Amino acid sequence: VAAGGGAGGSGGTAGACNATSCPNGCCDDNDQCVNPTTAAACGSRGGACTACATGQTCNNGSCACTASSCTTGCCSAAGQCTTPTTDACGKNGGSCAPCKSGQTCDATGACVCNAASCPGGCCDTGGNCVAYAGQSAGSCGAAGAACGSCASGQTCGSSGTCVCSPTSCPNGCCDTTGHCVAASAQSTGACGSGGKSCGTCSSGQACSNGACSCGGTSCNGCCSNGACVTASNTTCGANGGSCTACATHQECNTQGTCVCDAASCPNGCCDSNGQCQTSATATCGTGGAACKGCATGQACTNGQCVCNTTSCSGGCCSGTTCVTSQTPSTCGTGGASCGPCATGQACSGGKCVCNASSCPNGCCDTSGKCQTSSNPTCGTGGASCAVCGTGTTCSAGKCVCSASSCGAGCCNGASCVLYSSQNSNACGTGGATCGACPSNQICSTVSGTCGTTTTGPCTWSGGPSSSNGELTCYWFGQGTSQGNGCSSYKTYCGYCGTESGSPTSAHCPSTVTDTVSNTGTQYFAAFPIGTFGQGSYCGMCVQVTWQSKSITATIIDECATCTTAGHIDLSLAGAIALGLDQGGATADPTSGVTWKAVDCPVTGNIVAVFNGSSQEIYFQNVAFPVAKAVAGGHTASQMVAYWNFGAAVGGQSVTLTDTVGHVVTGTIPNSSGGSVGVQFPLTCQ
Repeated sequence: VAAGGGAGGSGGTAGACNATSCPNGCCDDNDQCVNPTTAAACGSRGGACTACATGQTCNNGSCACTASSCTTGCCSAAGQCTTPTTDACGKNGGSCAPCKSGQTCDATGACVCNAASCPGGCCDTGGNCVAYAGQSAGSCGAAGAACGSCASGQTCGSSGTCVCSPTSCPNGCCDTTGHCVAASAQSTGACGSGGKSCGTCSSGQACSNGACSCGGTSCNGCCSNGACVTASNTTCGANGGSCTACATHQECNTQGTCVCDAASCPNGCCDSNGQCQTSATATCGTGGAACKGCATGQACTNGQCVCNTTSCSGGCCSGTTCVTSQTPSTCGTGGASCGPCATGQACSGGKCVCNASSCPNGCCDTSGKCQTSSNPTCGTGGASCAVCGTGTTCSAGKCVCSASSCGAGCCNGASCVLYSSQNSNACGTGGATCGACPSNQICSTVSGTCGTTTTGPCTWSGGPSSSNGELTCYWFGQGTSQGNGCSSYKTYCGYCGTESGSPTSAHCPSTVTDTVSNTGTQYFAAFPIGTFGQGSYCGMCVQVTWQSKSITATIIDECATCTTAGHIDLSLAGAIALGLDQGGATADPTSGVTWKAVDCPVTGNIVAVFNGSSQEIYFQNVAFPVAKAVAGGHTASQMVAYWNFGAAVGGQSVTLTDTVGHVVTGTIPNSSGGSVGVQFPLTCQ
C-alpha cells in the first residue's frame, strides 16, 4: 500500500495496520493507521476507524458528546448530542434531563414555567408550576402567572385567585375588591365583622369595632338616644359626644362646649367655672370677660380694676396700682397719681421734701429742692440754702471770703470789703485780710492800697487808658511760647507761667488755671500789640472796670489779636472775676469797659530775670514799668521787652527810672531771678 493513501488519515506506515503497528490510533479503509484520531476517523489500538455523529468528538479513541462538541444541545445518556425538548432538556453539552410537570424546555435549553406549560397553576420563584390544588395564601396565581402572596385577611381560592372569606377575615369585613378590612382600619363607608361584606353607616354614625353607632368624628353634633343631633344650648356637644343642656347665661359654642362669653354674659364677667357673675370688687369684669379680683386699694369701675381717691385714700396711684409703701420714685397721697421726687428729695407723708438724709451733700432751697452747694445756693447737710454775697464764695457749705472771690477787695471775716467801701481801718487787695493803714496814710478806694494821696493810684502823664475799651480772655494753651529759660510757658514780657486743667467749650472756661511769678496782682493781662512798642508797658498794672466790678491786673504779655488800642486780653481768672461769659454775660464786651494804668500793689523788691545772660534782662515785680536802665556805664535799650546792656552787668550797680519819674539804684544779681534790692515808691512823683 502506498504511503499517505488512507481515508481521512493524517499519516500511516506501509504494511498491515493492526494493534501492533497502530497501538495509539485506528486503521482506515485503506488499512492505514490514523494517529491522532479525529471525529471523522475515530478508534484505538489499531481498530477500524469510524466517523463520530454530529455533535460528538473523538476522545481517547471513542466518540463522545462534550460541551465543546455539543454547543447547541445537551448530551443524552447514549452520548448523543440532542436538540433540547421537554423530555430531554439541557444546553452547552450538559446532560439531558426531563423537565418537571408543568415545565417546558425553552430555546436556551432551560426548564421554565410559563402560561403554556402551567395553565392550571402559577409559577413560583424557583420556576416550578404550583397547581391550584397545591396553592396557599403565600403562593397563589393562575394561567402560569408568577405566584404571589395574598393580602392579610385573604386566602387562595380554587381557581388560583386571592379571596376574602369568613375564615380568612374573622376580625373584619370583606370589601367589594375582595380585600379584608380590619376593624381598626374601618370607616363609615366600610364597616362590618366576621368576614362578611362591608357595609356603609348612616349619616352621623361612626364605625366602632365593626358596628355602626353614634359617636366619634362622624357626628358633628352630639348623640342623644343614639341619634346624632345638631348642637344647641339645650343639646350641646361635639364629635359624637353625649348631649348636655347649658346652664343659664351660658351658650353652646362651635366646639360643642357650654361656655360663658360676651353673648351669654354681656353685663357681667365669667368666673373660672364658666359661670356668669355680676361685676364687683371680687369678680370684676364686663362683656363676658374673665372675672378678676381687684387688689387691695383698687375698686371695680365699669368692669375695670382702678385706683382712685376712694380706694387708695392712704396712698398714691401708680397706674391702676395703689402704692402705700412710698419711695422717692413713687410719692403721693389721697389716691392722687404717684410722682417721682427730685434728686435729693425724700418722700415723707406722701410729699416730696428736702432734708438732711435726702440732701446730705447740699442744701434745701425755698421750694424744697436739694441744690448743689454753690455761691447762689450755699449750704450742706440739708440745711437751708444761703446766697453768698458779692466777693464771697461757697466753700464746704459756708460763704467765705478768699483771694479768688475777693480779688477787688480785702476780707473782713467772711465778708469781702470792695475797694469802693474800704477805709483806713479796713484796707487791702487781692482777697487778703483787711488791715489798717499807717497813721499818715489813707486807703485808696480804687486799688485798696495805702498811700499819701487822696485820689487813688498814681498814673503818669500820657499813660495808657480807655473810657470805651474792649475785653476778651485768653489762656497760655492757646499759643503762648514755651521754653527759652522757662520750664513751661514764657510770655512776651519774659514772665514764666504754668497751666493746669483742660478747656471746655466755653469762651472763658473756668476749668483752666494759669499762674505767673513776680507780679503784685492776682490777675494778669495782655496789651494790644499795635501800641506795645518794644514792651514799654511790661509790668504795668491796669485797673479794669465793667458792670460795677473792678480788678487790677499786671501786663505780662502782648495780644496779637487785639486790633484796637483799648482792647485788653484778660487772664481767665481776671475775666471770670469781672463776670465775662458768666451767667449768660458776653465773653467779649465792647461797651461799658474802662481801664487805666495804675501803680502795682507789689511787695518786695524789683526782680531781674536774665534772657540767657546778664546782658539781656527783664525787670519784673515793679510798682511802675521801667523807662530807663543804666548799669556799669552801659545805658540799656529795650528790645522785645528785655533791656539789652550790650555787655554782661551781673553784680554791677544799676540805676532804674520808672514811667512816673522815680529813680532808684540797686545791684544786678549774679543769677537770674534775684532781687535788685530796691523798689519804686508807691507815691506819685
